[in-house]
Amino acid sequence: MVRHSSAENGRWAPTLLSLVPHFEPGLAERLAKRLKRLVSEEKEERTAVNLQWIPAARYSQFWQKMSAFALTSYYDGRIRLNVIGREKRGRVATSEYNKACTQIAEVVADCRDLFTGDPIVEEIYQPKTNPHEVGPSEADLYIIWQGNPVGLSHPKFGPIGPLPYNRPGGHTGQRGFLSVVGGAIFAGSHGRASSFDVVPTIVELLGERPLSAVSGKSLAPRFTSA
Repeated sequence: MVRHSSAENGRWAPTLLSLVPHFEPGLAERLAKRLKRLVSEEKEERTAVNLQWIPAARYSQFWQKMSAFALTSYYDGRIRLNVIGREKRGRVATSEYNKACTQIAEVVADCRDLFTGDPIVEEIYQPKTNPHEVGPSEADLYIIWQGNPVGLSHPKFGPIGPLPYNRPGGHTGQRGFLSVVGGAIFAGSHGRASSFDVVPTIVELLGERPLSAVSGKSLAPRFTSA
């Protein structure tokens, strides 16, 4: 387990990406990439999407040397095998495809939450048994996570993480919610508020002084008084 600290207003991304292997292209590859940019720079600017902030994307330069790898994804887990005859530099024979999928699924299913010890997998499914029916951007295995683990532990391979999320939410949904439970808190719905009010609310409930640099106002008066 690797431990790192970050300043209060620091960014996690540089620290997290420093823990992931970084591929240094050779001279020929750099020249080819530069030539491609010169030829189609305008088009590339319109269509390119930078996914390097996702740790799994940092391994893309090593995929050709891996039997299986994680595709970049936001919510579920997606694993693609490096199949001979499907990928340019395949490593897994078609005859071994289903066996390899089963082995990977078993390894993932054996993982537990690093802090609670609970299983981290709700479901693992393999949509197709013929690898050559899997599209070029599809995964061979899909994993539905259970809970929101920031680290995992495997009985054979040990702990991995913790790896804090780059952001606490996604791009979908118009509203969230705050659920607070305690002896001095009145049950029920207490209306709508800004998401910026969450931090001041927690600060007040902890009995700490208000933070002048934090936006929003405490919602505690709504549910701690009649």
